[in-house]
Amino acid sequence: MTPCHELRRLAIASSLCLSGLSAWAAGSGANPTGPDLPLWELGAGAGLLATPAYLGSRVTRTYAVPWPYAVYRGDILHANREGVGLQLNETPRTELDLSFSGTLPVDSADTERAGMHDLPLALESGVVYAIALHRTAGDRLSLRLPLRYATGIDHRHLMAIGWIADPTLRWTRQLQWAGQSLEWGLDLTVKFQDSRYNNFYYRVRDDEVTPDRPAYQARGGYAGATLNTGVLLRRGAWVGGAFVGLSQLGGARFADSPLVSQRSNWFGGLALTWVFEQSEARASGPAPL
Repeated sequence: MTPCHELRRLAIASSLCLSGLSAWAAGSGANPTGPDLPLWELGAGAGLLATPAYLGSRVTRTYAVPWPYAVYRGDILHANREGVGLQLNETPRTELDLSFSGTLPVDSADTERAGMHDLPLALESGVVYAIALHRTAGDRLSLRLPLRYATGIDHRHLMAIGWIADPTLRWTRQLQWAGQSLEWGLDLTVKFQDSRYNNFYYRVRDDEVTPDRPAYQARGGYAGATLNTGVLLRRGAWVGGAFVGLSQLGGARFADSPLVSQRSNWFGGLALTWVFEQSEARASGPAPL
């Protein structure tokens, strides 16, 4: 793979990871008062992300990448921190929508996977059912119930990975700081993955066995929990975000894999986006749940 292709893959993956790990801190600028914001925005940004090579690894890696920024706040079609989607079915308290996420590629060198194949960029797509538990002008508490399928992508072919369900309790609050709008958010996520997904990341085949790495086959089911919090600040044409989180693998069906060196991982990141173009038309409704 050429350096150009590798940089492109890293930029896409890091952008996905930023949005997936901390949706409201990745820099969409959407908030409950939709009419106060442009219908669409274009911009460019850059971010710094520190994350484990993969969940359970003792190795932490840091990425610094640019990305494009695009937001559309339509009544039906929307493109924002939740991804690109259509509100397939909506009531005052519920939404059925598309759901997208992804995970970074993993270079196995210098990790517990040394000598094993590298892990590809993974793209996840599916649907999410969101339920508004509490909603005011400044606060939102919602339960999000997504179901997605992950597909691995490298420079040769596509790879089927498996199913993921990660119910999330999300609380966001609008605050004012120095005369500026500040959004704070907290996500509590519980993860479930099928056996195919878990084996894609945590299986050790017979030809991959070493004195310190016995053969292993994972089961499907509970896959750990994540708590993350962050802030989003909008000031003129600039949108900045920061987040930090903790993943816990205690009790996960693959926690006894020899590829899992520790059962907790910290992650965090910073993002800064410059919005250089926006519509005169304003969004006509509230942001998605």
